Amino acid sequence: MKSSGKETSNLRLQVYLSRNGVCSRRKAMAKIQAGEVRVNGEVVREPSFAVNPDKDKVIVDGKGVRSRDYLYVLLHKKAGYVTTKQDKYGEKTVFDLLPKKWRHVVPAGRLDKDTEGLLLLTNDGDVAYKLTHPKFNVDKTYFVVVAGSLEPKTKKRLERGIVVDGKKTAPAPTVGPGDASMPGSGYECRRLRL
Repeated sequence: MKSSGKETSNLRLQVYLSRNGVCSRRKAMAKIQAGEVRVNGEVVREPSFAVNPDKDKVIVDGKGVRSRDYLYVLLHKKAGYVTTKQDKYGEKTVFDLLPKKWRHVVPAGRLDKDTEGLLLLTNDGDVAYKLTHPKFNVDKTYFVVVAGSLEPKTKKRLERGIVVDGKKTAPAPTVGPGDASMPGSGYECRRLRL
């Protein structure tokens, strides 16, 4: 666990509750507006109310909220797990792989159920946002094993972008066997290991 140095900055009450594992931001808004949250003994109904984590005492449903340091978890997601907090179909989630004390984090990105790889989970909303929002243009690299060989025509299609589920993907630069490095470009960057 690593302290971010941000603890002395004021936070919106809604963000403070979410970051410290009380509930999601949406649920925090509802709790605040319902009068279930007190700051320094006073009921606060404004989600954007400024809270100083070092000085203010926040109570939700009669229980004190302790400030948590930022937590960054690098998890090797196994195939067969979905990247979500709860799955309506009862699938195993990446949170089943974590100790209960770390279940207040959120994934910074997604990997499909059948995909395995490195996944970052954190309670640092700024980091998660900057890694996942398209406007920051963060490259992602995927290693893919294909059966047989990749035909030049198919490789060119991938590099131009293909249509998946009715949407065109970003161009996906590819490399062949033995190529150890390739600069990423675009929002999606896929590396094919043949």
